[in-house]
Amino acid sequence: MYKKHVIDFFKIQDDLLILFSLASAKEKLVVAVNNSKYHDGNINQLSMDYRFWLEDKVSRLLIDIATHTRIAQDIIYDCDEAMSGQNSSFKRSTLSISSCELRPASLVGINPEHKDPIREICNKIIHALSFELEYVDFWSGKISLRGIQRGSAWQVEVDVNELCLRLRKYIELLHQQFVYTMQFYEV
Repeated sequence: MYKKHVIDFFKIQDDLLILFSLASAKEKLVVAVNNSKYHDGNINQLSMDYRFWLEDKVSRLLIDIATHTRIAQDIIYDCDEAMSGQNSSFKRSTLSISSCELRPASLVGINPEHKDPIREICNKIIHALSFELEYVDFWSGKISLRGIQRGSAWQVEVDVNELCLRLRKYIELLHQQFVYTMQFYEV
């Protein structure tokens, strides 16, 4: 057997919680800053600084989460493939995406009939050519991703809170399958 990347499932969960917190803070953070006695009144500068920081942070978290989720999927699927032919007591992954499927309302632009919507949204996050946070007076918790696939333009609108909740459950299931699979895996 060959050595695989190390996947820190707890780091993915941690990143999802941070992203969920940022998406949930929205208006409350803006109000808290504006009401702070330490705020110097320069709302435009603070708002712009926060906005640049937020866009960078959300983008980096999404890319980290998506790439690590994809790598974890590939490791588990590859190990399942290898082990199902080598060990008769090994039970191939029964990981069900259906228990944590993303609702169509949370991913506008992803076909709800797609066989693996989590993998598809991870691909969209990784390959997006354009990434925008949706703002009202503050970040709404939604993002817009745009790109090109096989010569056709695509656009996906994502509710980040919904995505985080679903991915947390999915990562938990992936981790359980990983632990199970590794007990059969020969190092």
